[in-house]
Amino acid sequence: MSKKLPIENTGVTQTTVHSDEGEGKIHIETTQDVQPVLEENKIKHNLGEFHNKKKDWYHAASIPLVVVQQLSKKGIMHPHGAIKDKKRFKKWMNDPDNRAFRIWQGNL
Repeated sequence: MSKKLPIENTGVTQTTVHSDEGEGKIHIETTQDVQPVLEENKIKHNLGEFHNKKKDWYHAASIPLVVVQQLSKKGIMHPHGAIKDKKRFKKWMNDPDNRAFRIWQGNL
């Protein structure tokens, strides 16, 4: 028999433990509604809000927490959001499949 137990709701993410007594295993699932982040990225892109007034840096992306967690498990980012492997992060960011996270559409 499988049981679901919500263990944390931060207002941004929801973490649930799934217990499978038949297999004697538990699974931890963290979910997030990423739609608000994606919509904000589109608005910022359309308004051109991806560079500062001096134009010496670009706000390239906003990445949801659950995606940061996935990138952390792959060794690309630290759990707190810092980039761990710049080469792999650039490759991931420039992948067309991850375009929705981009604000500035140039290559990194």
